[in-house]
Amino acid sequence: MAFDLSIQLYTLRSHTQRDLEGTLKTLSAFGYESVEFAGLCGHTPEAVAAMLRRTGIRASGAHVPYEEAAADLQTLCVQYGALDAPELTVPYLPGHVRRNLGGWLRVAEVLDRCAAEAAERGFEFSYHNHAFEFEPVEDTCGFDALVANTSALQFQVDVFWVAKGGRDPAQCLQS
Repeated sequence: MAFDLSIQLYTLRSHTQRDLEGTLKTLSAFGYESVEFAGLCGHTPEAVAAMLRRTGIRASGAHVPYEEAAADLQTLCVQYGALDAPELTVPYLPGHVRRNLGGWLRVAEVLDRCAAEAAERGFEFSYHNHAFEFEPVEDTCGFDALVANTSALQFQVDVFWVAKGGRDPAQCLQS
């Protein structure tokens, strides 16, 4: 099975904040073909697109904050569309939006709306889990509430966090 080797730039945030283009050059030299952005490190989308062209790296996607996606998805689509990023992913939910089942259901509604709007603009839209999604909330958990109450939303399943949350990653991937 062929696949592109991509790295999540959040893991290199101290390097990208100091020198985004230098980090991209180093990653290219290491054999990475694409990167998943976690912000643009203070650069314009056009400047980052030029860096990608110069280094030969593609954008595999971007992590975008929940609040920004909920409030202004169109701007995020324009910003990451300039990089030809095919996917936008919400990587984390602030605690105040997931305090109870009602909160999880509102999050599901917002994320599903974002996913549908992103699809209209040519993007995939997903949610990246951690372990807290598997903590009990009423008679379910946050992850199950999201899966059961969304149809357009995709999931970027982090199998480490699934296991840390007490679930079988293989079963989670099949659901």
